[in-house]
Amino acid sequence: MRREKDEIQADRQTVYREETKIAQELHNLRDELARTEHNLRSIIGKVILNGLDSVRKVIETFRGRYGPDCDIVQGYHGTLIELIDCPETFYTSVEVTAGSRLFYHVVQTDKQVIRIISEINKHNLPGEVHFLPINRLHAGESQYPETNVGAYFY
Repeated sequence: MRREKDEIQADRQTVYREETKIAQELHNLRDELARTEHNLRSIIGKVILNGLDSVRKVIETFRGRYGPDCDIVQGYHGTLIELIDCPETFYTSVEVTAGSRLFYHVVQTDKQVIRIISEINKHNLPGEVHFLPINRLHAGESQYPETNVGAYFY
């Protein structure tokens, strides 16, 4: 009986140490997130970040009101920067090429844009918001050269 009690106390102490360790990691991650958000705010500007926050609030409002299967929630894909996945070595190239468009919101249809903007205006939410409705995006066909003649590679 005594041995079982000692084992249980040892297990309890182990769990407590793990809990403390995880709580510290969570605290560190929250601090890092706060620093990163602060840096992001200083880089891209308050107006765009307010717009990001406003759209997130609206999406959460629709999710709470109509559930996760709502067409607005299902049709909202996130910002372009959240959707792009590339090796870290290309980050600068992507940032320079896309610029502030990285913070455009990608949605399935322009009807979803209208509903989101209406909700933003209804609640007087702050920020500047831009959308890329997929149903309105049309990529033209590109003509690429068939040979490398005259091409310079660095």
